Amino acid sequence: MSPAAGADGGGAWAPGPDHAVGLRLMVTGGVAVAVDADELGALGARLLRAADLAQAAVEQAHGVSTLGYFVPLVPSAGALVARLAAVLTGALSLPALGERIRALAADLEVQRQWYEEAEERAVRGFRPPLWRYAVHLLGPPKLRGLVTGLDAAAVLGHAGAATSRMRDPRLLDAVVAQQHARSLAGRMQWARPESVMGGLFLGREWVDVRRMTPVERTALSLVGTHEQASWVARGGRVRAGLTVATTVGHPVAAPPVTPGQALGRIGALEERIRARGTGAVEVLRTTTPGGARHWTVVVPGTQEQWAGGRNPMDNGTNLRAMAGVGSDMEIGVAAAMRQAGIAPGEPVAMAVHSQGGLVAARLVADPVFRARFRVTSVLTAGSPIAGIALPPTVDVLSLEDVNDPTVGLDGAANAPDAHHVTVAVNSGEPARAGEPHHAARYAAAADLLAELDDDGVQAWLARNRAAMGTTVPGARTDSFVFEISR
Repeated sequence: MSPAAGADGGGAWAPGPDHAVGLRLMVTGGVAVAVDADELGALGARLLRAADLAQAAVEQAHGVSTLGYFVPLVPSAGALVARLAAVLTGALSLPALGERIRALAADLEVQRQWYEEAEERAVRGFRPPLWRYAVHLLGPPKLRGLVTGLDAAAVLGHAGAATSRMRDPRLLDAVVAQQHARSLAGRMQWARPESVMGGLFLGREWVDVRRMTPVERTALSLVGTHEQASWVARGGRVRAGLTVATTVGHPVAAPPVTPGQALGRIGALEERIRARGTGAVEVLRTTTPGGARHWTVVVPGTQEQWAGGRNPMDNGTNLRAMAGVGSDMEIGVAAAMRQAGIAPGEPVAMAVHSQGGLVAARLVADPVFRARFRVTSVLTAGSPIAGIALPPTVDVLSLEDVNDPTVGLDGAANAPDAHHVTVAVNSGEPARAGEPHHAARYAAAADLLAELDDDGVQAWLARNRAAMGTTVPGARTDSFVFEISR
């Protein structure tokens, strides 16, 4: 979630065109603008009162309009009835006004929740409670087991409460997920007892947790547990090692020229993943008539629930990316970019969904990766990346649906940075239907970006076009699909 409005003040929902009915966007990233959540709430309440007054006026007008039945021969009464009919049924009728006012009040409530939640920031600090030290250093096995049971009960309690609250149409599902993720992480960050000593082992690697956020420490503590559960679920058969293979490049007849079209290519990648059982990443090479080369990297989201399978696009990668430690997908995407032949200094755009956004953000935050590749723009869709410190050399635009719980799993708001613009999407779809998180929904939202009158969004779009290069007359685009497997 994002803590600041756009350079133009933000806050206004932009309705989508006919082909994207129900989608509305609000720019909340980029240059910071002060927002008073209480003032938004009070304004929304006044609008609801105005809507009630409009409804009362409609009822009174209906009552007066019955005069036409009793005094049909009185000219003045006939004129009055005609004017009342226009007020009740015309293009600018009172019922339509009431509906518009209530819709505006509902939008203000969305913004109030969005900004109010954005004021809560995850902090980086190493302050384990003293009783956790005592349990780790002095506690007998039964006491440690009791603490583990209490932690498990906390997880179940938060899961149940979050599920119940997401059924309330007045609440934003992304905000609910963010609140519970932040609260739960405050407790679960010490679930691995050794973490209170400043770090823990991940395999043979010692990981320092002192500079991590609570969410990062929690994700790190769950990596081992998830891998063990995956080992059991797969009957003790897990894979190691990584292979990155590519198909022969082929020309693209209709290359993507907009961010929405780039995200729209994820559907074909997901079909290939289901058919082949491996991860898949597409690298598009665009060559201009002058010989300059531009690149677009497309990365889908999570495809597997358990870790250790053939496809590394799994929840093991999610936990590692959330914890800020290396994952097979980071290795695989970087290897695919090398094999595609991306030369240092050539501009690269990335269009990524869900887990793909976590992977891309971790890569561009890595100075070693940036020394090899010049990624200038990244479009993330439904990706919880608030905990990642993005460099100022990369322009990032994040699409986040207010009813997509996935974007709230980072437990924090996106940092108010001029190089990171967040666009809130209001698709109107409930989280339980799963629709808000689908890549196709985010692709439809990305198609609306060009219509937003926001300096931050327009600057990002310009840089993204320059990186992709597909709008250059006479340019040729070739596609390379890389299969990433263990």
